[in-house]
This record gives sequence, C-alpha cells and structure tokens, in this order.
Amino acid sequence: MKTKLILIIVVFFLQLNVFSQTEKVNFSANVTSGSGHITVTFTNTSVGTFDYFIWNIFDKTVKYNDTRNFVYTFKQPGRYSVRLSGKSSTTGNVYSETKYQYIRIDVTQSSAYELTANEITLDANGYITSCSVTDFNTTAYNEGNIKIPQTINGQTVKGVSDDATGVFYDRKIVKLSMPNTFEYIGKNAFLKNYIQSITIPNGVHSVGAFAFCNNQCHGLDIPSSVQRIEEYAFFNQYMYGNPEMSGSGTDGMFVTKMWLTFKDASGNPDVKSSQLKYIGRWALAESGVRGYNTGIINGVSTQGFFIPPSVE
Repeated sequence: MKTKLILIIVVFFLQLNVFSQTEKVNFSANVTSGSGHITVTFTNTSVGTFDYFIWNIFDKTVKYNDTRNFVYTFKQPGRYSVRLSGKSSTTGNVYSETKYQYIRIDVTQSSAYELTANEITLDANGYITSCSVTDFNTTAYNEGNIKIPQTINGQTVKGVSDDATGVFYDRKIVKLSMPNTFEYIGKNAFLKNYIQSITIPNGVHSVGAFAFCNNQCHGLDIPSSVQRIEEYAFFNQYMYGNPEMSGSGTDGMFVTKMWLTFKDASGNPDVKSSQLKYIGRWALAESGVRGYNTGIINGVSTQGFFIPPSVE
C-alpha cells in the first residue's frame, strides 16, 4: 500500500513537471523601435492549450478570447514594457511573460509644425490666450512637433497668458520650440503634455504655476533671465519605461531623471549668472532633478543640484 501511494505521488509530480514544461507563454514583435507613431504587431508564440490570453501595456489592457495576436499603435515617446498572460486549459493556472522596456518610441524626427493665426489667438499684449487644436499628436501637426512663431499677423508673440485650465493643456504636444521673443509663460500653460525636453527662451522672466507640470521632461534649460519659478511649475515629470529613472511605479512606469542646467545669456552652463529670485513650493518635485552645472563652489564637479546664489 505504501509503495503504491509513493508511486501515485511520483506520477502526480511527473505530470506537474510535464505540464510546467509544455505550458509556456511567450511572444515576439515585428518592430521594437521607431519614432513618431509606430504600429506594432505582437505575435503570440505560446506553447500549450489556453482558455484565453490577456495583453498588457501598462494601463492599456485588452482581453482576447478569439485571437492569439495583438496589434497596437504607440503614439507617445517612451520605453514600454509588454506582458502576455494566458490561462492554461490543462492546469487552470495563469502563466505570463513580461518583456521590460521592450518597445522604444523616440520623439519624432520630422520638422516642426509652426502655429498660425488659425490655431492660436493673441491679446493686445502679445500673449497667447487660446488654442483651437485639441490634439497636436497627429500627422497634420507633425506628430506633436510644434513651433510657436515670433510673430502672428505682424504682432510679436511675447508669451502664454495665465489660464484656469491652461492654454495648451492636454494638447498632446511631444516636442516644443518657443521663440526668443517670449517674456512670460503663464499658469498651467503647457500642463499635461508629452514634452521631453524644455528650453526656456532667454528673455523669459517668469514661469507660472503648473506651467509644465505632468510632462515627460528629461532635460530642462533655465536661462539667466528667469527670476521666478512658481509653485508646481515642473512638478511630476515622468516617462513610461524610461531607463534613466529616480523612482518607479507599476509595470515600468518611471519618474524621469531630469537634468537641470542653468545657462547664461549666451546659452553656456553657468549657475552663477542666474537672476533667479524665487522658487515656489513643489516647483521641481517628483522630477528626479539632477544638475549639469559645476555648482557654486569653484573647482567642484558634481551631479548634485545647486540653488543659484541669486535666490532670495
């Protein structure tokens, strides 16, 4: 009886071992990198019999009962992890395969689309007060690569006005070029976009509250002309799957390591030339700030962030 029981247990574990060897979830992709909008076909190469599969790209979850493959178009820059899970018809177990930072989407390399009077409106002071475009991340607007001109109908563009929701709020801007005629960037101006690199034009004296909050910035240049950075101005810079991270969330969504450089009027790194007087509450929080300047102390090379000596 004892021998028979041992034999049954051995057979049982052998069966489990066979199931674990034969039930395997895996997948491949026809393309894993590109710029702009990239459509990727994921091919399910799983071995075994499954009741269903679930594809997961962060919070983009699609459940398939009828098909094994998955087609998805990526429209935001970033590095994306992909997971495929399947429930085995044989064991009832759920198996999964995750490929971290599997898809890399870079900022579009196309030339910038220059905004016109049809898309933006100026007030008497030359500040942009409204934008008629709700989604710049389309082919018509060079996939979010946007340039603000120096003049509109002969009037100098001097900045973006304060707005309760933001003149360019959630317009899906991927790349932004601002003119050197800018003097002011208002409250909520570019809140919640996909901007990866921000160069504040020399001549800007103030960056408003929440102006660039909730973007994907990993490079920020502040010219010597800036005197005020209001609260939450650059708060919460993040990127899906960015390898240069300072913190992490679920499924590979990382906080960006944002390199901050103070520059002089000629565009050269120099924290001491800054005229910055005020940095508001949480202005640079949740952004993984790092510094490219050598700092206040001469001869010391560091990656630490130094507050300009002009700050009061």
